[in-house]
Amino acid sequence: MEEGHNKYIYNSFNEYISNHGTFKNIQGEIGTYDESFPYNVRIEETDYKQSIINDCLRLKLYLLKFATKEACEKMNCCAYINYLLNYYIRNYYKSQKSIIKNYTSYMNDDSNHDIKELCGSKINDIDDNRYEKIYNI
Repeated sequence: MEEGHNKYIYNSFNEYISNHGTFKNIQGEIGTYDESFPYNVRIEETDYKQSIINDCLRLKLYLLKFATKEACEKMNCCAYINYLLNYYIRNYYKSQKSIIKNYTSYMNDDSNHDIKELCGSKINDIDDNRYEKIYNI
């Protein structure tokens, strides 16, 4: 995935498998966290609003599994989650690129300082050419 302006970091196979497993393990856990969604983060009104909120809650749970920034960086967790969110946008939300703003707004909200420090600046729209390259790896 992208890091900096000209440097790209991709998940190794082992990183991908580990990150994917971590994410899959937390998918069913969001029910108890539904009320923790920050009231000041506004999700645009779409048919996908609740799904986007659920994605955000899963995003937080996933990132909290990495106890430190070093652990997250070691497993390249930000690159994985950025790719996954871009995958969702393209495959579940009919490529509505504006949805990435919902994720970044959530990530960078002051109430989410723990995850903001991990990956707040690393969640962004992956351009189509780079996305296709990553998808085909």
